Amino acid sequence: MGFIRGSLLFFSVMFLIISLFVGNLFLTFSLSAGEKDDNLKDFWAEKFFYLLFFSLIIAIAIFFLVETKADSLLILGASIVGSSLPFMKVNSVLSFFDNSVFDFNFLLLSESYRVFVWASTIGIVLISMGVGLKFFGFGISFVEKIKEYFKDVKQKEEMNVKKKMKGKNKS
Repeated sequence: MGFIRGSLLFFSVMFLIISLFVGNLFLTFSLSAGEKDDNLKDFWAEKFFYLLFFSLIIAIAIFFLVETKADSLLILGASIVGSSLPFMKVNSVLSFFDNSVFDFNFLLLSESYRVFVWASTIGIVLISMGVGLKFFGFGISFVEKIKEYFKDVKQKEEMNVKKKMKGKNKS
């Protein structure tokens, strides 16, 4: 992998982790605010979907930047799990402080553990799919069958063209 491609991949992964972290934060705000105010829930949900779309674009860029395509699932899954880890302990950390100071933050982060569970589950599924593709060859046999089919079709077309050319040369 070249220097430019490697640095593009590195910065893409960093942008992906940051956007996933902020997206998880917005999803936490949306879920927590949904209990209190629907307008606030819609506001944070809209911000979350913008970042989700941005993260999807970065994930597609990472897919094209990696040499082995199965690695893109591993990178994406690890990024999702890594960006969701801080949300596992937010409620327990805030419970150590006086509730009057952090009452507003505690209300906005009350659903952080649920977001952690969702994101880490999605990340673990992507990691397991990446491991399955990389080490066990799941999906590769399907791609090889498609390649063989098109290879056979191409060979048959070439043989038909050669037969037609021989028929024209004889007459």
